[in-house]
Amino acid sequence: MKGSTTLSTVFLLSVVAATALGQTPKQGNVAESLTLKARVELNQGVAAYRDGKYDQAIEFFKDAKDDDPTLVNARLYLATAYATEYIPGAPSDENIRMGQAAVKEFQDVLSVDPNNISAIDGIGSILFNMAGTPYTRSRFEESKTYHMKHIKLKPEDPEPYYWIGVIDWTLAYRSSLETRGAWRLAHPDRSLKDDDPLPPDVRINYVKENGRLIDEGITDLRKAIELRPDYDDAIAYLNLTFRRKADEAAGPDERASMLKQADELVDKAKEIKQRKMETPAATATETDATVITSMTSIEFQEVVQAMGFECTRGKDPKGKDDPFFTFRAEGYKVAAFTNDSSYLQLYNGFTDVSPTLAAVNQWNQTNSFSRAYVDKDGNAALESDMILTGGVTRDNIEMFVKTFRDSVARWARFALDHKK
Repeated sequence: MKGSTTLSTVFLLSVVAATALGQTPKQGNVAESLTLKARVELNQGVAAYRDGKYDQAIEFFKDAKDDDPTLVNARLYLATAYATEYIPGAPSDENIRMGQAAVKEFQDVLSVDPNNISAIDGIGSILFNMAGTPYTRSRFEESKTYHMKHIKLKPEDPEPYYWIGVIDWTLAYRSSLETRGAWRLAHPDRSLKDDDPLPPDVRINYVKENGRLIDEGITDLRKAIELRPDYDDAIAYLNLTFRRKADEAAGPDERASMLKQADELVDKAKEIKQRKMETPAATATETDATVITSMTSIEFQEVVQAMGFECTRGKDPKGKDDPFFTFRAEGYKVAAFTNDSSYLQLYNGFTDVSPTLAAVNQWNQTNSFSRAYVDKDGNAALESDMILTGGVTRDNIEMFVKTFRDSVARWARFALDHKK
């Protein structure tokens, strides 16, 4: 068994000694020792997980689960470790097995504790990530059922309403792409852009298939915003969902009204993000009031690591530290740079994913604080930077990283949906 400890060694020696003396260990003592051993293994797994040693953490958690099947936290941590190892969008069999293992372990937790919110959210999240590539509508719908379970248990939480809205928009948006694509194939001599009104001959079927989803998405996203008025991500997706609602419009005035509401939501989301990014130093607490005007790459890495991200820094052929480091955000690799210590930059790129320029422009029109482009090799890229010369606080830098983390997940799904 991997992850053996001094405690387990002592326990096994005591069993051997008792057997040699012709004694049989008492059943209660054995069970108690295994329970204690499981807790030690759980703690070792948590320590390995915090250090980013996920493979090692998984073995510790598996041992703890085997030694004490009633230890729910061992099952929960094991599921979380599998979920952390899963990379959204990666097509390898091993990666798919990792996602499936995470779902199974979370379900095992629910078999013991049906109302465990962490397990419910964990399944909802991993199913959502697995549903994107390859696109699997049934997984998105299954993911939504778990967010609905969360709402039944804690209706005051805004997050599950947000995720239901995101899923509804994702399904309606995919349907829009497929509907437009099929129409273009049937009418090769006519043009239909992604933001054009749907032709009357397909609009009715689109509404029949997606109208309920779109209305549900709008309702749930509004509920999330009601519960958290500065929920900028929910506001951003409400904007996108209103654009899908505009596809239902039978006339130009109704469509224009929907698009106007969407544009107003874009402005509102930008305003909230800007306000969060520009918290003045005068309002900061004593612990975060230091005004930062420059930062080295090592200092930037220390901030990101303190936020809980595992960072990796390589070395160039001369043995010197690379001028950048990498970390994973929502399962995707992000490169972090500092340029002459005056500004910070975050970058994410996808090889073999080449969206159209129209799609890139669509992203940039509706998403702030990051810029998308197609690089010289035709691959999708996303960047964001923060200028330090005017002075920022540590809180501003952390918000910069969190905002990019959220953008990467949305950009990945968007870029994959718009591959040429």
